[in-house]
Amino acid sequence: MHPVPAYVYVVEGTVTVEMDHGSPREYAAGSGFVESVNSWHNGKNLGQAPVKVLVVFVSEEGKKNLIRPEGQPKKP
Repeated sequence: MHPVPAYVYVVEGTVTVEMDHGSPREYAAGSGFVESVNSWHNGKNLGQAPVKVLVVFVSEEGKKNLIRPEGQPKKP
C-alpha cells in the first residue's frame, strides 16, 4: 500500500497489478498508470521477460512511500 501518489511507467515487459478488491490489470511496455493510494495491491511479473518500471512518488520529504502488511517479511 502507498500512502502517497505513485506514478508508474512500464519501460519493458508487462506488469500485472492485483488489487485487494477487483480484477487484475496488465500494463505493457509503453503504458503508464497511477497506483491506488491507501489500497492494498501487488504488482507481479507473470511473464517470461524481465519487467522494468519507473516509479515516481509524490510526497513530502521523509514520509514513507510504502506500507507492507503486518507479518510480511521485508524484501532485500
